[in-house]
Amino acid sequence: MTFTDAVDDNSVTDETIYVLNAQGKRELVTTDVNGNELFVYAPSGGYAVGHYTLYVDGVQSTSAVTLKERATKSFTVKK
Repeated sequence: MTFTDAVDDNSVTDETIYVLNAQGKRELVTTDVNGNELFVYAPSGGYAVGHYTLYVDGVQSTSAVTLKERATKSFTVKK
């Protein structure tokens, strides 16, 4: 995910970046910040087959500007 400004890596937490499965259960994610880019990775074994939604909410720039709206991205893992 690419932002306009550099991302404050302290604002990237389990509360601001998370994935929910179809049952609403949180799934493991790993994140990495490189300037204005935020990378979100699945666990090493990947996700089970099913539908998921990635949520990005409350992330801030290094100049303390907070993301205006929660961003979501739905995805499906197929066999």
